[in-house]
Amino acid sequence: MVLTGGALIPHGAMMMDRELEGLPEGVPVLYERTMEMVRQIHTLAIDILILVTPHGMCLEDDIGAYLNETARGDAEWNGHWSDIKAEVKLDRECTRDLMAAWKADGVRVRGVNGRAANGANLCWAEVLPLWMFKKWGYHQKIVILSMPHSRLKSGMAVEPAHVPNLQLAGEKLAEYCHLGMWRKKRVFFAVSGDLAHTHATTCTNPLFLPDPRWKLPTAPEAAAEFDRRFEEWALDSKRGISLADRCMDLQETALSCGLAGCLLLESAMYLQEKLEVPYLGNILVNKTPTYFTMMSCLFGQYLYPTCQ
Repeated sequence: MVLTGGALIPHGAMMMDRELEGLPEGVPVLYERTMEMVRQIHTLAIDILILVTPHGMCLEDDIGAYLNETARGDAEWNGHWSDIKAEVKLDRECTRDLMAAWKADGVRVRGVNGRAANGANLCWAEVLPLWMFKKWGYHQKIVILSMPHSRLKSGMAVEPAHVPNLQLAGEKLAEYCHLGMWRKKRVFFAVSGDLAHTHATTCTNPLFLPDPRWKLPTAPEAAAEFDRRFEEWALDSKRGISLADRCMDLQETALSCGLAGCLLLESAMYLQEKLEVPYLGNILVNKTPTYFTMMSCLFGQYLYPTCQ
């Protein structure tokens, strides 16, 4: 068995409220097509869902592995969407097995625990994908991983020093699915994340804008170029140029919270391709309703229609 598939799942909470007054253009289709993508994933009959989050309980240099028995939270953002909730049971055995294997192979990973009595706390970045999976009836094993925290000024850009560890983690994960401990399991790797966060926008509603305290910069040219390169990578079935080589030089300006998880996913897919397993990328939707871009992209040994 090889890694069953991967996906980039957007986590802008605005897409969950399709009838909200003043909703930016393009938001309703984001919900519809992302839900359709998750439905397609559910049909793959996966045994283990690995969810990667950029906004969870992050460590400074290591990948974090959630060790609580349960996790719960809501999708609150700018004082809205707190009614969207998720509560899941985490598979500690799978998580500990993955941690042990990664550590033995030199991957920097450590366990993280939320409040023991109440389980791990989840925010919008984990709640939205999990809510969608639950909506389609997914009840199998769940592993949550957090990406290393960035010490760069933005707090969002991937540190170059973290890239080799993410790539090694992806390579080894693919090996575990091919010949290792999960060779008889159907494992799916879902990255919760968005693309560039520094687009210019005409939106004036604070509900759809970043918190002013973040002092998020605007760099529309870099943001557009980052998104273009990422889309080019996603649709390049031969992966001729790595994602790091395509996008890392723009990361500190474009600011993508989905890049770290996709670097790990790419390395896992690379092993699949060496085994001559075609790993196709299919973009179901790609929109920039305000200052950041949301893309739903499915990677796997199958081809669903691309629609944007």
